[in-house]
Amino acid sequence: MLRLTDLTIRSFQSADPTTLRFAPDANLLLGINGAGKSTLLTLLSALAQVDLEWVTEHPGAIDLEWGLELDQPDDEPIRARLTLQVDAEAPEPGPRRRGAFGCAFRSARSGDLSLGATLNGDVSVNGERLDTPDKVDVLSARWPLTALANVAAQNRRDMSPVIPLLLATSQANGRLPIDEGLAAFDGIWGAASSRHETSWVVTTPGQPPLAFGVPRDVVAELFPDEANAPPDIWERGPRAVTTRARVAAVLGATDFTCHPRPGRRHADGKQRWEGFDLRVTWPDGSEDRAQDLSFGQKRIIAFFWTHGYRVDVPIFADELTNGLHAAWVDACVDALAGQQSFHAVQNPLLVDRLGPGSAQDLERRFVLCSVSVRDGRRRWLWRNPTEDEASALHHAYDGGLQHLRELLFAQGLW
Repeated sequence: MLRLTDLTIRSFQSADPTTLRFAPDANLLLGINGAGKSTLLTLLSALAQVDLEWVTEHPGAIDLEWGLELDQPDDEPIRARLTLQVDAEAPEPGPRRRGAFGCAFRSARSGDLSLGATLNGDVSVNGERLDTPDKVDVLSARWPLTALANVAAQNRRDMSPVIPLLLATSQANGRLPIDEGLAAFDGIWGAASSRHETSWVVTTPGQPPLAFGVPRDVVAELFPDEANAPPDIWERGPRAVTTRARVAAVLGATDFTCHPRPGRRHADGKQRWEGFDLRVTWPDGSEDRAQDLSFGQKRIIAFFWTHGYRVDVPIFADELTNGLHAAWVDACVDALAGQQSFHAVQNPLLVDRLGPGSAQDLERRFVLCSVSVRDGRRRWLWRNPTEDEASALHHAYDGGLQHLRELLFAQGLW
């Protein structure tokens, strides 16, 4: 399971320099409106997937360092530290801005490995510069780790320490919006577009369907003749096969089905199915289509769909509780048990549901977001609670007289 362990910001947009540490399970971003919670959440989502397109599109200097940890069955975890520096003086944003990207890996089985690249083309492995073929785009903004590993492999370097992390960070559907709300829901059932191009299937006569962003059980439902097709490399773990059943159970429905919307057929016989019509069947036999569902129903479907394909990677949710009944919030919290997640929170319901953990957990579980004005400029202040703040909060919570949200307010932490 992949986890974000920490983030150091030396220069990024309006954020003050800071170092944040994260809990292995639930992480809550707390603060007033306008303190940058959603921006930080989007940044963390991009960094967890080593997908830097959104990061490098923003003007100004960027200097980030973050840590990833990947637990592997029957093996020591792989730990990676990645850095990104982008020159503020570059003429325009994008993958060719001046700067550098670096990765340092540590694995008990494979030893240490370092990869590095400048945004104008130089590549190195363990400090030794490589000759890069002209045809290789050394550092695209999207998944630079993949680009670096490809270049190193072409130079006959052993990339085995990197492969597990590549698989974990390159999962399909990584670019859907992080808000498990209407935007993600529209990406599931709406027609395919350049922004949501991962929500479609291509079928070729006599061959297994290629699914992009669609859990394997849904593909089997749509194409029953291919139900025994071998899973692709993205399908790891058991969660995807229960996506539809879980949605139906949470909704209180008897069935939740996806009907593909046929698109264009290519001359070679390939059929493209663009988007899906979602239908919910209720115990009384009535049926609702996507456009008939309520705001909360759409959000809960989008959450469990997102959770179904994000296997072994963190979940990022902006105001998860919006539109959800308390029982549905509990269902989401139960689904996230043992998985790292990040939440931008204004509603105290989620804070109380997740609980504080130990005093040491509290130092990493909360990211406190505030804003100040210096020299006429607004600055975001992002930090973890101090050791003293976490200890006092945990001691007060153990007294059992107040909810966690009330203690956070009382101590001025929210």
